[in-house]
Amino acid sequence: LARLAAAYPSTKFHCLVADLSASDAIERLVRDVGGGAVDLLVNNAGVMGASRDATMRVNLCAPVSLTSALLEANPSMRVVNVASSAHLRAARCSVAASLGDATVDRRLDAYAASKLGLLQFTSFLRAAGYDARACHPGLVWTPLLRDFFGPRACRLLGPFRRRLFRTPEHGAASVLLAAVDGAAAGAPPYYVDGKTRPAAPEAAEYRALADELAALGLVDAPGRRPGGG
Repeated sequence: LARLAAAYPSTKFHCLVADLSASDAIERLVRDVGGGAVDLLVNNAGVMGASRDATMRVNLCAPVSLTSALLEANPSMRVVNVASSAHLRAARCSVAASLGDATVDRRLDAYAASKLGLLQFTSFLRAAGYDARACHPGLVWTPLLRDFFGPRACRLLGPFRRRLFRTPEHGAASVLLAAVDGAAAGAPPYYVDGKTRPAAPEAAEYRALADELAALGLVDAPGRRPGGG
């Protein structure tokens, strides 16, 4: 935040911290925004190797809740959901199957399902008329990934890190393109490696997920705009 303030002295920056695993924290975050319209939301928060419950709450339920709440104030808000190729390991996203499950997600099954859900939520938003995009930054050498691997694996991977993993700067290129690209009409675009690609076919199969999210009270029933509009 200090570096941003130094680089852009005429811009005001505010940092709001929230535990996205707690629904009341999301409500406080929306209140702390002050009711002002948010023009761009990047759903980038995530966990890996946590409990199945925490994985689904942070990676999918929190973005859904936060997005829906902020869309009420500004239906024109642009939404960028940070996905992952891990979604290819999931046949479907069952939210209820993970909620309440304290089992550690060692095989990343819940992680994969949550990322598939995020792609499908993007399609759900676009079908409702919102400006929503999804992006895949690649396998980025971040603290999240390093914590999942553990110190020993990180030491072994060290010599190969530059060949196997992207830098955070490289990964951010796809997120930035998704945030600023003005040519995203039509089919839901998918931003990968700093380029625009067609959305994965499985992203379009969002109706079962939308029904489940509606049953959980996280979105309006399918066919209605999730921000209530």
